[in-house]
Amino acid sequence: MAVTGGGEGQLFWCPEPGYGWSEQCSLRFPLLPDGQMHEYLLDLVRHPRWTGTIRQFRFDPTDAPARIEIDWLKTLPAGAGGS
Repeated sequence: MAVTGGGEGQLFWCPEPGYGWSEQCSLRFPLLPDGQMHEYLLDLVRHPRWTGTIRQFRFDPTDAPARIEIDWLKTLPAGAGGS
């Protein structure tokens, strides 16, 4: 992903129907807002709210106005490595 502004991105998830988006079920991550492509690996396995079946995702790529390019998104099963 490449972004031209902002300091952090955020991934939200909903573990149960009707749960809604909340800070408790989210992970913030620092950005490199230089407009160049970077790979961001978000390890959610250790997050206390990453449990059960995840029903929905919401991805906020930056916290500020910016040009955003996303090349790909990938999820891996718990315990799987990868890039």
